[in-house]
Amino acid sequence: MHLNRNYTLVDILKFIHCDYRVYGNKNFSFNKVCSFFQPKERALTFIERKYIAQQNDIYTQCANFIICDLAFRISEEKLVNQCVLTVKNPKLVFSKILKNIINNSPTRSVHPKAILDKSVELGKNIHIGPNTIIEKNCTIGDNTIIRGNCYLFEGVKVGKNVIINPGSMIGKEGFGYIQDEQLKYINFPHIGSVVIEDDVEIGCNVAIDRGALSTTRIGNGTKIDDLVHIAHNVQVGSHSLIASHCTVAGSAEIGDHVYIGPGVTIRDGVTVEDKSKISMGSAVVRNVVKETTVSGYFAVDHAKFLKIHAKTYK
Repeated sequence: MHLNRNYTLVDILKFIHCDYRVYGNKNFSFNKVCSFFQPKERALTFIERKYIAQQNDIYTQCANFIICDLAFRISEEKLVNQCVLTVKNPKLVFSKILKNIINNSPTRSVHPKAILDKSVELGKNIHIGPNTIIEKNCTIGDNTIIRGNCYLFEGVKVGKNVIINPGSMIGKEGFGYIQDEQLKYINFPHIGSVVIEDDVEIGCNVAIDRGALSTTRIGNGTKIDDLVHIAHNVQVGSHSLIASHCTVAGSAEIGDHVYIGPGVTIRDGVTVEDKSKISMGSAVVRNVVKETTVSGYFAVDHAKFLKIHAKTYK
């Protein structure tokens, strides 16, 4: 990946908020990022502790800036064209540096092919891509990116530093029906809304339904992968991860720091408490207690699941 300008050691140190040590030439600059195992000249890269067997490869790297774990024993004398930073968590530090560099890119804009109702409230430094439609009474917070071909229905509230990727639909009516006297299905009116709090990231082709009489809410810092469906009235807490192809049915409650693996289905009204983990492909039909891991169809405690199926999966 090529960057918008050259960066120096001084530029990136302001994004590092942990103990570090610098080795080698401190005057190099870089204008791209790369994988450690597919190096490029004048690039920033990183290598984790699990690859410590490759630590001697650092000295032959063509990438100028390398971030590695404190466990790596760096010989200053062997460094020729590299500047090496050792930190406790190189992947995290690399991510923070790259994120800050990208966020400091040129000012964003509203694409001329986007359609916004005149009542929409926009914060500062907004990007809205082509063919995105935003209906009346929506609000979009500062530094938010809404990419092309998205649709935000009436009254959706989006916080600051949010990313919504292409094809996502936020705030449509939920799947709520009741039978009348002739056993015909009648749509229950959905007059609630959707609130997306700060620092949320939403993948491609995600559908988040508006609440029926209340609000569907996605908490601060939560990340949602592609092709996920969040039904009406669902409450998702802060800093949770929801992987691709998940379905969270109506009025379910997901706590803080929850991990939901790919292809999980969560039944309506179920509560998944804080710091729980749900293994991929599980069907959750009962509440999940705080700080537990569940697996299977239907999902049970993970250790119990492994014991039950030990012979099958040998």
